[in-house]
Amino acid sequence: MNKKCLCCFKAVADDSRAAIYSFVQKAGQCGVSQIVGNFKLTQPTVSYHLSELAKTGLLKRIKKGREVYYEAICTCGMGKEKSCPVAD
Repeated sequence: MNKKCLCCFKAVADDSRAAIYSFVQKAGQCGVSQIVGNFKLTQPTVSYHLSELAKTGLLKRIKKGREVYYEAICTCGMGKEKSCPVAD
């Protein structure tokens, strides 16, 4: 297991982040407002968690005009599949 994998596990150790990652992984590409609407967290809090997940390579941030979307990906070296089973 490499350091990048450890960072991924650390990122989803937070319950809110794990839930957000799991939601995005199941939903596919979705906008921040869609993610916020599914959690009892404020928009700034959700945005912070999304940013942390993107830093580790678990989520890909996609900007389309003024909208920001996220998609679950795996860049932690656990495999070439679209998303790794970190939060399953």
